[in-house]
Amino acid sequence: MPFLKKLRLCWPRSAFTEAAGMRNRVLASRILAMAAAFMIAPGALCTSARCEETSPAPVQEPQLAGSYRVTGSGLGGAGKYAGKAEIRKTGETYQLTWTIGQSRYAGTGFVYGSMLCVVFVPAQGRPGAAVYEIGRGGTLSGRYTALGAASAASEILEPLDRF
Repeated sequence: MPFLKKLRLCWPRSAFTEAAGMRNRVLASRILAMAAAFMIAPGALCTSARCEETSPAPVQEPQLAGSYRVTGSGLGGAGKYAGKAEIRKTGETYQLTWTIGQSRYAGTGFVYGSMLCVVFVPAQGRPGAAVYEIGRGGTLSGRYTALGAASAASEILEPLDRF
């Protein structure tokens, strides 16, 4: 995608390679392109030389660390699923792990305004990107997709302390 060369995404490329646990810059660039196309949100892409000019005003970051109940629908209408997730704060980023049935996923994300933006990789399968709206009480409602997928699906993470 030639237009990506002209845009500066407000997320260092190294975050993609670390989140996916890979050193392959070609695959990381594809994830970057997918995330850029998937996360078109106000100010998410910077066309100016300085991202700070279009970044949202600083707000107090929500407390997202903890355990969550996960519900969602599979890509391409693959059916509904349920599971659990853990979120751990690590500096400016968050480390996420999901357990859905027998499948495990790991991801790295950051808060941008009222959104949690995440890249993830399953133990087996294609890496992906997710964007969650941070709601009242810490509920995360969002959409995700996988590299090369033709669709996106919904997922909700609800803090376990609410049950």
